Amino acid sequence: MIIIRIVNWNIPEEKKPQIRRIVRKGLIFLAILAGLFILTQALDISLDDILRYTPENPFLAALVMLAFYGLKSLTVFFPVPLLMIASGHLFSTGLALVVNFLGIAVATTIPYLLGRRHGESEISKFFSDSSAIQEIKEIQTDNQTFTTYMLRMLQLPMDLVSMFLGTEHLNYAQYLIGTLTGMAPTVIATTVIGENISQPGSRYFWISLAVMIVIIVLSFLFFWKYLQKHYPEKLDLIMKRILKK
Repeated sequence: MIIIRIVNWNIPEEKKPQIRRIVRKGLIFLAILAGLFILTQALDISLDDILRYTPENPFLAALVMLAFYGLKSLTVFFPVPLLMIASGHLFSTGLALVVNFLGIAVATTIPYLLGRRHGESEISKFFSDSSAIQEIKEIQTDNQTFTTYMLRMLQLPMDLVSMFLGTEHLNYAQYLIGTLTGMAPTVIATTVIGENISQPGSRYFWISLAVMIVIIVLSFLFFWKYLQKHYPEKLDLIMKRILKK
């Protein structure tokens, strides 16, 4: 497979089998994204439910979507992928991406501020899985932006990561940059799916899917090469995390 051959480039021989497994998991993730429009039918809150409460005026609709993102940060009733799909369906591609990136900024800022204000001892009461917090601590590096980027790329629980990094008093600008860049592949991919949810299988759908795959692969390659160069001691830990998913 072409993607696996690309990943094999300049990687130690003993690491290649694990890398191949990671790439295969990434392809499975893409397949799951492509099937999200089917899964939304089984959710308690459907895409139609969100669209029903969204005004026709684009500006008001964008404000409502941002409000949904803010509400999501305080509840579990609005899955983030569903909100991204709804924006992709409601707006043009450019506007949908703006709304979704702003929405991610809102949804990750609120728990970050809660963590910053209350501290780890208080925030940890909300999470029964202390092993997840320990895992975040082990993954941390001395680069705040890359730490946030890496945690987002690894798809660790969004609210947990946001709250914990708030307790660590990370610089907000670096936190936000790391969050938006780390979640960019998911945001772009899911927005594209939302835009084409009513016409799966069309020519534009397949072109968009191809672009989405290229973006995700390039993002993963950048992430891996940067990790190899600057934090080689983290490679085994990150690989175990990816393979565990």
